[in-house]
Amino acid sequence: MRAMPLLLALLALGACKQLGPQGSSEPVAKFQMPLPTASADTPPDQVVATWAGGKLTYGEVMQEAKGQLIKQEIEYLTQRYATLTRTIDSKVNEALMAEEAKKRGLADADALVEQINQQNTEVTDAEISSFYEENKRRFRGKPLDQVKDAVKGQLVTSKQRDAVNALIEQLRTQAQVDVAIEPPELPRLEVANGPNAARGPEGAPVTIVEFADYQCPYCGRGYENMKAVVQKYPDKVKWYFRDFPLSFHQQAMSYATAATCAGKQGKFWEMHDSLLDNQKTMEAKGGPEGLATELGLDVNAFKACLEDKEVAASIMADMTDAQAVGVTGTPAYFINGIMVSGAQPVENFSAIIDRELETAGQVP
Repeated sequence: MRAMPLLLALLALGACKQLGPQGSSEPVAKFQMPLPTASADTPPDQVVATWAGGKLTYGEVMQEAKGQLIKQEIEYLTQRYATLTRTIDSKVNEALMAEEAKKRGLADADALVEQINQQNTEVTDAEISSFYEENKRRFRGKPLDQVKDAVKGQLVTSKQRDAVNALIEQLRTQAQVDVAIEPPELPRLEVANGPNAARGPEGAPVTIVEFADYQCPYCGRGYENMKAVVQKYPDKVKWYFRDFPLSFHQQAMSYATAATCAGKQGKFWEMHDSLLDNQKTMEAKGGPEGLATELGLDVNAFKACLEDKEVAASIMADMTDAQAVGVTGTPAYFINGIMVSGAQPVENFSAIIDRELETAGQVP
């Protein structure tokens, strides 16, 4: 059986990182997590530290550390699988390219790559102009005539790389490559959905719980990716959003409060989307109150809600719950309990979602 690619980089790829503890670090009962297997031989009541008038048991340590330990276990299993699959693909590709070089009367795979490169050295002026217009910021305002050679070089390199990859893919298809190594079974954490309304259909087989910060730029990227995920799986995914405002983002807490208060008027997702769509233009929009007006909210009720201590407490509860399952930065996602950290591309979500759907007996 060909293994499903699991292209996750769970080491906080593209994430706003929390620099210090936030909220209470006390674990909450709603999270029922298996302890990492390494603890199996150590009794929970074994004393691991003592001091005058006090002691600490192994069970108490594990209760505090289990979220981080499970996160580390996920990272290890994922990186191990990625290393194995990269090695397998590299060896297979080398063998296929060497055989193809032989068929073409070339010395080796390097000679084949050189032949392909020589066949892909031309780009048109239209391609150069289009690339320049799409990437002007990269060239820091320099006119096209000053950077034309650099643009051409990048386009040629890209064309050559694409040509080599296309040949490798063709050779793999012709050779019917079958990679038998299976992706690891990743630990799952039972993560509560939180108080906010869900986006997605009732009974969806895949639930995604996100912890994020409205002021985090990576959360803005993650938001765009999540919209694509929902669009790709319109009847398969239910998305919940929970708050994790980071202390070094000065407006993060007020934005989280605004979304929660909009939710009390039935427009949580509308405010959620507006906050993230306007990350760079909040001042021009008049802040959350300006967005509330645009959304047609009862502004007086909205303003009163912003001062509600219960709203602040609910956001703090989200943060506490996030820390209990190992969240240290934003965005962080739990796909049916499987942790994905950072603003991952859509295909990384799809790798897990497709596998979950197959396990549930549904067509991805």
